[in-house]
Amino acid sequence: MSETQDFPRQGDSAALRVWLEKTSGQVFDPQHTIIVAQYSKDDPTPLAYLGADHKVITTQPDNGERLFQKRTGGSVAFVPRGK
Repeated sequence: MSETQDFPRQGDSAALRVWLEKTSGQVFDPQHTIIVAQYSKDDPTPLAYLGADHKVITTQPDNGERLFQKRTGGSVAFVPRGK
């Protein structure tokens, strides 16, 4: 069975944490885990459902990156919100 077969594409951060723990064997503390993903500007933001309980920070390539690296995507980080 592929690790990505049961990857949660919707839901909440608890479902993602359960999947991470199951596939990696590591325990993830939700208050101390920052999740970063790259994506193409033409695609929907990956893991957008994490925005329900995380602060969402997105970046886009600056003019230098677009000129020299031909990057059209950006990055998104999900930072846990304090209680």
